[in-house]
Amino acid sequence: MIVDFEFRQGMFFLSVRNIGARPAQNVSVEFAPRFTGVGGQKEVTELPLFRELTYLAPDRRIETFLDTSESYFQRRQPTRIKVTVRYSDGGGADYLDRFEHNLEIYRELGYIDRAF
Repeated sequence: MIVDFEFRQGMFFLSVRNIGARPAQNVSVEFAPRFTGVGGQKEVTELPLFRELTYLAPDRRIETFLDTSESYFQRRQPTRIKVTVRYSDGGGADYLDRFEHNLEIYRELGYIDRAF
């Protein structure tokens, strides 16, 4: 399982992907520190996607819009985010993965605003 922040054309997305050969079951994702998205309107870390994902087939992903990079950085949201993912493979094996994302690397990236 991978939980990734994706940067596309000035927008951040969060995705949960099953890169394994077996279905992932009872997936839970914890973020530290917490952060908000959608212009500060939504506590993204509390979405059911990250708390109540009971099944994700192999080679599948679910993604959600986080925020524009401009809004995210202007609101001084965290740029160093630790992620803990817990899940099982349905065969009795439980997994725990931890990793850290550094969103600061996206702050100075250029992109084309499609509104032009």
